[in-house]
Amino acid sequence: VSASSLNQRQAELRTDKEQRGANSYPNNIFTSCYYDYNNAMVPTQSSDAGRGNQVRWDSSSSSSNTFESRHLRPCIVMDRLQSATPGTDENLYTVLLMNRPGLRQHQRIPKHKSPFIVTHVPRRAIQFSDKMYTTDQHLNDAFRHEIGLP
Repeated sequence: VSASSLNQRQAELRTDKEQRGANSYPNNIFTSCYYDYNNAMVPTQSSDAGRGNQVRWDSSSSSSNTFESRHLRPCIVMDRLQSATPGTDENLYTVLLMNRPGLRQHQRIPKHKSPFIVTHVPRRAIQFSDKMYTTDQHLNDAFRHEIGLP
């Protein structure tokens, strides 16, 4: 199962607890979240629940460039909430954000800020991603044809 097919058909995400056992996603898939981390978004205080640094998703400060691939990072879905907005059935999620290789220094979550948790994340900000080297293009017997140059 590819990440793109799951993104098209999986409206409700499973939490980390729900994925334990036979109800887990395929091994070649992980969840990723769009999040533009910078110094202005650092929480002013730690959570009192022992869950590390916790902030609430701010949809007013989420611009269209938040949803660019450079802001995509691995995340773990911890909890699911029903949307408080009347007339919408989009679920909101609590996620644990992680760094990925290749992030610029100002976009990296510092170790002393970990774990970094974001609440009220909309479904559209979470997507499935393929783990490296697990897509069909990396199969040993994938069809490849030489390109002849004149």
